[in-house]
Amino acid sequence: MYEFSLTTDLPFHQVYPLHQRVMAVMCGNQHRADKTHLRPLWRSYPYPQGEKEGSILLIRSTQKPLAVLSNSRAAAANSQDTIGPIETSTFTLTEGEQRTFHCRLDLTKRVSEPGENRSSRKAIEYALPEAETEAWLTRLLHRHGFELQQLDLVEPLRVRLNRRHLINGADVIFQAKVHNATAAQQAYCQGLGRKKAFGFGLLLEADQ
Repeated sequence: MYEFSLTTDLPFHQVYPLHQRVMAVMCGNQHRADKTHLRPLWRSYPYPQGEKEGSILLIRSTQKPLAVLSNSRAAAANSQDTIGPIETSTFTLTEGEQRTFHCRLDLTKRVSEPGENRSSRKAIEYALPEAETEAWLTRLLHRHGFELQQLDLVEPLRVRLNRRHLINGADVIFQAKVHNATAAQQAYCQGLGRKKAFGFGLLLEADQ
């Protein structure tokens, strides 16, 4: 796994334009490149207040960004963006250990509306009620090799994807025990939950 930062002039909450910047960096701004194998995880942070406008993105990927491979000066696809040093992640998880993570999650549940048959039913996403957050996270983590031990923080976050759609999300800190190291390691590499293309699902180790 590779991890690096991307400094951009875009605000941290403009997730769709940020997604486009991330993919431009990963593909070296080659718009016709095959992107099916690229599933980078990323997370946006605002600059410290008053320092400058824009945001800093932490990006995790199984492959190095093509923008760096094609340019030794590491200039990003946009002239106002810069790519930080690329580090190789050696993070590993073992069965039975307990870790504390910080993660931005999309708090929605998908429900199929009634229909005559399965093919005609529409899947509708609903905002997850606050009272259901812990049970929902318990199920999500268990599918990905973790057992939730404690949910320490849930900070609601409403992100506008476009004019018609809002992402109902939250920044969470939780303690979890690994019960399936293979699945947990995969979750670390590939993320948790939905909307990963828009800056959600990246597991970051938190201070205990």
